[in-house]
Amino acid sequence: MLLLSFRMGEDRYALDASSVVEITPLVQLRKIPQSPEQIAGVFNYRGTPIPILDLAYIIQGRACNTHLSTRIILFKHKTSDQKLHIVGFMAEQVTETIKRSMKNFINPGVLVENAPYLQAVSNEAEGMIQLINLSKLMSETTENSLFNEQNAGSDFFDEDSLLSTNDDLSSS
Repeated sequence: MLLLSFRMGEDRYALDASSVVEITPLVQLRKIPQSPEQIAGVFNYRGTPIPILDLAYIIQGRACNTHLSTRIILFKHKTSDQKLHIVGFMAEQVTETIKRSMKNFINPGVLVENAPYLQAVSNEAEGMIQLINLSKLMSETTENSLFNEQNAGSDFFDEDSLLSTNDDLSSS
């Protein structure tokens, strides 16, 4: 299995590279006011706004540090209603891909109920590495915030409201 590895602080993690669409350098993100803290913002990916989640915030409860090796990992995410979306994760020290057999990974012996995305571990020469299951990384609340159909398309843009606001401004 081909894995994409990265670090958060001293901890090493890896994820299955088969669902990765592209890895991009860290770019300026458009912050979305009042959005959940794990949503770092959105960026324009080939003409489409893509939501970016902060992997360090989700896993360690802190904002992602910006290193030269901080990257945005774009991947295919299937929602609970089976629709496919591209989502990005901002991750620190994304430096390499590694090839490992699943036989190299063992159960860590600790089940963290509120972190079902944390999977098996492997002892490596550079230290332990833990698998992350991307499909379990996003909470239902976050998924609803990102992919709610009411937030999509023209329904999200209320032209009548905007026009009435512009009329109010021009009459003052």
